[in-house]
Amino acid sequence: MIKRPTKTMKTSIFSVMSMLMIALTLTFSMKDARAKEIYVAASIRPLHSLVQMVLGDQGQAILLMEGQVSPHNIVLRPSDRKHLSKADLVFIIDKGFEPLFAKAAAANDQEQRLVSMSTADGLRLKERRLKGSFGHDDHVHDDDHDHKYGDDDDKDDHKHDDEKHDDNHQHDDDHGRKDHVDDDHAHDDHGHDHVYGRMDLHFWLDPGNAAAMVDLIEARLTAAYPDQAQAFAANADQAKQDLLMLDAELAAMIAPYHDRQVIVYHDAYSYFEDAYGIHARASILDHHDAQADIRRVRMIRQLVGSGKIACLFHEPQFDPKLLRLVDPQSRLPHVSLDPIGHDYAAGAGQYRAMMLGIAQSMKTCFQG
Repeated sequence: MIKRPTKTMKTSIFSVMSMLMIALTLTFSMKDARAKEIYVAASIRPLHSLVQMVLGDQGQAILLMEGQVSPHNIVLRPSDRKHLSKADLVFIIDKGFEPLFAKAAAANDQEQRLVSMSTADGLRLKERRLKGSFGHDDHVHDDDHDHKYGDDDDKDDHKHDDEKHDDNHQHDDDHGRKDHVDDDHAHDDHGHDHVYGRMDLHFWLDPGNAAAMVDLIEARLTAAYPDQAQAFAANADQAKQDLLMLDAELAAMIAPYHDRQVIVYHDAYSYFEDAYGIHARASILDHHDAQADIRRVRMIRQLVGSGKIACLFHEPQFDPKLLRLVDPQSRLPHVSLDPIGHDYAAGAGQYRAMMLGIAQSMKTCFQG
């Protein structure tokens, strides 16, 4: 006689089947979670910090450039090549600013994964200063000195003289910044490989530009990981609010020393100067980190002896011996600035700490 399943046996069978279904569901969910795991990298510390601000708790960005090295003269490690070939996104400043990253990505047919911050909408780009001496008239656009991130008056101050540009180059962003302040160019470099040849790409040293970078970071992260779009949007909004507050804090720190003239080691501070009213008169190295020739050394010595220069700023990653060459009698106070912030721990807080560090170093020098 066939023994029919009892009610207890039926319940047991149902329980086992339910557990199997739950186990299979969890297995597929775990596979799905692994498939969507965030894998992104960023080149320099300030950019890595901005990426991490947008990621928040959703993931951890990989920092490619460790140690005190120049982005223009890096040596790729095996781990760097791995990340460049496998990461879903690699955030860089520009293909010409970190050329080895771009070359390695191209070799692996991964150029589409590179996200160049120089293409961000709302970014204010300036031309390089090609002369050894940067008098006030050497700035590309003197009206850029009036810029203040978050100032609604900028909407009127930086209007284009004509209406030739398309709508993508006309709108104001939420902070009153024009997409492209540089009227002579209309920033036609969007769509080109890079703009390193004629533009100054140290643009992250202006919190307003950092906000434009945050928007691009959010857009690319959302496209790559749509399930986290809501978190990215909230994080980006908070990041831009924090940058607005940082901008006001920096302005207050530097305001008492408006229009002080300085000499810098490396021409990396044009955006910071314009945002906060500091004027570099010369740099010891040129834009591409090339050593100063004798003509430049003589010119800087004359500036040092003019009595008009408040400080001589150097950088930790460069050889300080040139300071003795241009200021042999140590007439000026020598203070270290670091536009990449190597001494600050990588992460979401690095950008703020670096910018406040630059401002505090300047303030200390100006106070004597």
